[in-house]
Amino acid sequence: MAAHEIMRGTSAFRNLIREGKVARMYAAIQTGQTIGMQTMDQCLQSLVDKRAVSVEVAREKARQPDSITA
Repeated sequence: MAAHEIMRGTSAFRNLIREGKVARMYAAIQTGQTIGMQTMDQCLQSLVDKRAVSVEVAREKARQPDSITA
């Protein structure tokens, strides 16, 4: 998991940590958008939308490059 991902200490997220279910944390961050969680890819897409970085640069850094759109 990238250091740029924003996590909130929800009880569900704490349980994932306690149970060592690291693989499910990324999905939990994605679905936690309504409470301020954000994945690296979501942040990169936001930067592309603001024209702060190019699509190419964002795709180079993304976990799922195809998810970054112009």
